[in-house]
Amino acid sequence: MRIIRIISILPLLTLIIAGCGKDEPTTPYARVFPQELVGTWSFESVTVDGQEAVLRLILGWQEETARATLTISSDGDIDVNEYSADDSLLYYEEGTFAVNGDYFTMTFYNSSNGVISPPVIDEGTWEVSGNQLVLYLNRNEVIAAIITVRQS
Repeated sequence: MRIIRIISILPLLTLIIAGCGKDEPTTPYARVFPQELVGTWSFESVTVDGQEAVLRLILGWQEETARATLTISSDGDIDVNEYSADDSLLYYEEGTFAVNGDYFTMTFYNSSNGVISPPVIDEGTWEVSGNQLVLYLNRNEVIAAIITVRQS
């Protein structure tokens, strides 16, 4: 009778021992981006569903903004900076840029006004051709193609 009990709990013990395997490491893997995305990009123009549009309105810039840049670092950090006509920094946003193939997600956490809560998330697809990066943002089923040119 004792042997039957031991045999009946043997499968349970096997499952418990199998479940106690080595845990996966908790340190995150380094984010690796296509090198062609890394750098500072100057916003140039935008089309919405193929029609020219006003960049300032589509991106929600400050009224005094004369130009703006997007900087993508190799570790996935991003900065968007807006400058006045005399090149003074007017406004900035900081966040992360995640890539999966030609799909991207930009998440903004901080701005010159403080913490952005909840974070602002933009997503879409991207393509680089020469010194031009185009971000195709999908906002409520409307596609905005934002054209940027590499500065550095």
